[in-house]
Amino acid sequence: MRMERFNGRAWLAELGYPNIEENPMGEKIEQWWAWYTATAPFYGSDTTINGRHFKVKRISIRPAKMVCEDWASLLFNERTEIGLEGSSEQEGASLQAANDWLEGWLADHDFMRVASRTTERAFALGTAGWALSVDGLNVDGTRSDGAEIIPERYDARQIIPLAYTGERCTECLFTSKVLIAGKRYNQLVVHRLTPDGSYEICTAHFNDAGKRVVFDNFVERFDTRQTTPTFALIRPGIDNCHLEYHPFGVSVFDQALGAVEMCDMAVDNLNRDLYLGQKMMFIPSAMLEKDARGNTVVPRAADQQLFAAFEDAGYIDGRAQGPYEYNPDLRV
Repeated sequence: MRMERFNGRAWLAELGYPNIEENPMGEKIEQWWAWYTATAPFYGSDTTINGRHFKVKRISIRPAKMVCEDWASLLFNERTEIGLEGSSEQEGASLQAANDWLEGWLADHDFMRVASRTTERAFALGTAGWALSVDGLNVDGTRSDGAEIIPERYDARQIIPLAYTGERCTECLFTSKVLIAGKRYNQLVVHRLTPDGSYEICTAHFNDAGKRVVFDNFVERFDTRQTTPTFALIRPGIDNCHLEYHPFGVSVFDQALGAVEMCDMAVDNLNRDLYLGQKMMFIPSAMLEKDARGNTVVPRAADQQLFAAFEDAGYIDGRAQGPYEYNPDLRV
């Protein structure tokens, strides 16, 4: 393994992409991710009043995520089948062999389960993607008998189109975090067309300092010799009204953020009513034990169900006051 003072942009420029643009949908994707994970500003706020810091947090049932989960489960469930179709009897034997191979390959990579997760991310962030990687190649980049094709999934935060016409993307960059020999690296993978029209997979790794790391016996460029794209982007069937003629799509809850907010606001309001409606018990401090420092020991103080109400027992109408309970009207 060796290091080079080389950042990702320099490597991409070397491949022929000197002007990589920032994701024009980045701001929207961050907003959708915040609602999807219930981390949007709506779910919490920090306020300082007269030098005192207050933190308010709303609870959530994650309605945005629930919607995406349901849509994904409609597409990928126990009734979903993936296979090839033919039109003639002559294709029967070869078609069956191809379907047998495909079924085994999908099972080996747990594709159906991962596909559901990928679809969920696509519906949440507007875009997700599949990209093929090849493991077990010869050191010189040629095919070996032990080579294996692996489907890798990505979401919109990890995808940068490099060449596209309208909604059709022909070359793409995929970024991810990988762990190699116990160390984390940033992995950049480019799927692009060669002058011959076949797809080439180019891979590079960088540490957190932006230095390129070159691993021994790792194939950084592999010509698949296939004209079929080695990646695919997934988008919901919703028109992108934020950015026209771009391969990225739109979140399924983009136009329903108000409904998401209202749903969680109702849940949080119910939670507050239940919390404020708890029974409380007031007892005179004279009836409570003292610790070694003279502080009053309140039973179950963590639940705030018992409170020391008076310095002494107190008298009303000549009668000593003992413990009494308080039941808020909200308990009804």
